[in-house]
Amino acid sequence: MTSISSNAFKNNKEITKVTIGKNIKTIGVAAFNGCTKLSQVTINSTVLKTIGKKAFYNNKKLKKVIIKSLKLKTVGKNAFSRKDGKRITFKVSKTKKKAYKKKLKKAKTNKFVVK
Repeated sequence: MTSISSNAFKNNKEITKVTIGKNIKTIGVAAFNGCTKLSQVTINSTVLKTIGKKAFYNNKKLKKVIIKSLKLKTVGKNAFSRKDGKRITFKVSKTKKKAYKKKLKKAKTNKFVVK
């Protein structure tokens, strides 16, 4: 498997943590949109290139996202936005910190910090 389909887990009320496998290249549009209990996402994929728009949109408990990919090219609009405006912490490689911060800002991610 190399991608997570659009709407794959949309509005799932049971998921609390997600770990994306090492071979995933694409996370589809709204794949985890509205997962109200989701608090942490770990993206172990080193080949991830695209996160679709609203992929993790309005996940009210999402606080921490770890991105291990060094090849991320696109973060879709509102991929990580929260309606409540609370901050999300992103942990990324030091070599990609500046570039990923720019991508998240361009994607209209409200309140976030990149470490």
